[in-house]
Amino acid sequence: MKPRLAPARNVPTTSFVVLFLSLLLWLGPTTGCHLGGEPIPHPPIIQAIHDGDEARALQLLAAGSEVNKRDADGNTPLAAAAHAEMGQLVAKLIAAGADVNSQSLHGGTALMEAANVGSAEIVRKLLQAGAQKGTKDRTGLTAADYARARSLATSGPEHQRYEAVLAILATE
Repeated sequence: MKPRLAPARNVPTTSFVVLFLSLLLWLGPTTGCHLGGEPIPHPPIIQAIHDGDEARALQLLAAGSEVNKRDADGNTPLAAAAHAEMGQLVAKLIAAGADVNSQSLHGGTALMEAANVGSAEIVRKLLQAGAQKGTKDRTGLTAADYARARSLATSGPEHQRYEAVLAILATE
């Protein structure tokens, strides 16, 4: 007969959950690492987005930059633009045929990125373009999970941004 273990008492599960969610939020849905050596450079359009240069990214797109070209972590220009809250670029990438449901190596999507930064405008654009809101990343989180965690961790106007994202994800 196996001995039965008593349930743990006074385990600080709440603080563990808060710590875990904080770590996930800090990492973001598409964060990754490089296994030794020099990091692989980003495709030029993604580098322009990371540099905050939406005009340059739009120029590269107009010049024929690949809309689904990935960086070393599997991120696409659409996911990078959603994270950077570049609404005009997101719309142009979608119009140029960017895959709205593409997942990074870590399972992150452009919709998760938009939800993680609280961009209701971009969340709406992605859903209208066919983004799947039920997609899960490698940790099992959806876009709504990212917005919900951010909503719980913020207050005031920032909190309202995440609540707006959650409302859109619940209705569209």
